[in-house]
Amino acid sequence: MIREASNINQLWSLLIIEELLRLGVEQFFISPGSRSTPFVTAIALHDAAKTCVHFDERGSAFAALGYGKATGRPAVWVTTSGTAVANGLPSVIEAHMDGVPLILLTADRPPELRGTGANQSINQVSIFSPYVRWSLDGPVPTTDIPPAYVLTSIDQAAYRSRTMGNGPVHLNWMFREPLAPKPTGEEFGAYLQSIKNWIDSTTPYTDYRNTSKRLSPQNQEFDKRPIYTNDHKGLVLAGRLKTHEEGVLVKRVAASLGWPLYADISSQIRLGFDKEENGAALLSPLLFTPSTSAYLPKPDKVMQFGKIPTSKHLLSWINSVKPSEYLIVDNSPERIDPFHEVSTRIDASISEFCRTLLSLNSAKNPINQSWIKEWDKVSQRVAVNLENYWDENNPLSEPLIARVISEEIKIDSILVIGNSMPIRDIDSFATYQGAQVSIVTNRGASGIDGIIATAVGASVATNKPVTVVLGDLALLHDLNSLAMARHLSTSFVVIVINNNGGGIFSFLPIAKFADVFEPFFGTPNDVTFNGAAKMFDAAYYKPSTIDEFRLTYSQAIERERFSIIEVETDRKENLELHKEIERRTSAGLSENDGNA
Repeated sequence: MIREASNINQLWSLLIIEELLRLGVEQFFISPGSRSTPFVTAIALHDAAKTCVHFDERGSAFAALGYGKATGRPAVWVTTSGTAVANGLPSVIEAHMDGVPLILLTADRPPELRGTGANQSINQVSIFSPYVRWSLDGPVPTTDIPPAYVLTSIDQAAYRSRTMGNGPVHLNWMFREPLAPKPTGEEFGAYLQSIKNWIDSTTPYTDYRNTSKRLSPQNQEFDKRPIYTNDHKGLVLAGRLKTHEEGVLVKRVAASLGWPLYADISSQIRLGFDKEENGAALLSPLLFTPSTSAYLPKPDKVMQFGKIPTSKHLLSWINSVKPSEYLIVDNSPERIDPFHEVSTRIDASISEFCRTLLSLNSAKNPINQSWIKEWDKVSQRVAVNLENYWDENNPLSEPLIARVISEEIKIDSILVIGNSMPIRDIDSFATYQGAQVSIVTNRGASGIDGIIATAVGASVATNKPVTVVLGDLALLHDLNSLAMARHLSTSFVVIVINNNGGGIFSFLPIAKFADVFEPFFGTPNDVTFNGAAKMFDAAYYKPSTIDEFRLTYSQAIERERFSIIEVETDRKENLELHKEIERRTSAGLSENDGNA
């Protein structure tokens, strides 16, 4: 196929796509246009290439992001020149902030059209700077440049997307006419002779191998170990983790140290947590609200794995406690320290670090049982108090919806959680005993755009059932991506919490200024989504009680199709409900504390 290329543009594009496939990069999310025709036709000609075509560049870019989040492998986003490229910036920022591999393959105008006012010509060269790990402004295809240059450029891009903590890379390539695979009469046999061995093989041109040092008990990270022993009153935080394996190892570390474990909803271990099996107290975010944290024991050591947890109250509490040592382990060079409290930052594989630490603690001292029991006692009080509250109060509410989702979601599925209130509610109110599922969030930059598209990418990557939970504004931001959801082959359930605006703003100080709050921050939109469901061929449900919601959600999962469940709530009532739960939690701790 490469030797029979009809013109130089097609030849270089075939080289690019073939090398990507040899590197194991097989999924292409495409928003086509004229200038990217060489890329798209090369992808279409290759049977091994998997494609998802979507008209909205922002949506297809977020879908590529979702693929990377679900698999840890890069997908390729392919688009044409002009503002089409600019639409990829939000997903690129998220990929950069959360360490997600992503390859951006954009087409551009040739040098003679740049800066001339030519149609659809903008400065694309550094448009994603400083959010890409590596970038290339590819030259116009020509036989004056050896074909090996094309191959080594692809090899470098793929490697850089999966090193230094993973992230996006940008290949911006110029093309002149003809863009279509129109024969120009050129013969490329002599030109390709220099890569004959590559053409006749099935392996990449350049084999990159990561030779970074491996951890061992003799490494400097472990030689003093001031924080790694169980004779301290410590706390383990499982922040945003990429795999369930990482989470399981973090649980084992907490148990071996005899330290309580805080598992963020994005830690991959929050749901399906068996306390007896894991031997550690699992701490609720409700413990760390301003009115409850006064009753908590104070650790002298904190060990965090992964990125920043969702709970702002937790981070504020740690900042107020000021532990003598605060260690963070994450496989990236980025600073993870918003309060500037971190005393030790280890850039290493979380799994490898945990295994090494566990081997060091194999002959450990006796666990400080009084410390773990102290935490277990307050944690159990919160859990029992919350269960009692649900027994007494079960209206259709945002906290209880979060609870029911965690109870009803099926094992081996994917839960994609939108930002603002949905992730905070699921983090706070989800049961620990729910099914073990994969969690996907866009918490790198915490935007509300692209949530549906990210979920579509996760579905394409895994072919697993997907549940998406998001607010009405987030769904409106990404309504176009429902067009991709209608073509999925497995269950894809969208749960939209419609509180007619931005619910999280009701929790901020600006809410007290009624004259500006509602029109400028509450942003009521007065829309429902039954019309959107009809437009994009989705089953539509609108339960009015919590029992109806539980039944509807269970049925939607079982039907294995695209469904939208819309739940209407009231922002003012939701605020009061959260305040009441916090008040009850604090009162429960205060009462038990007095009786202790």
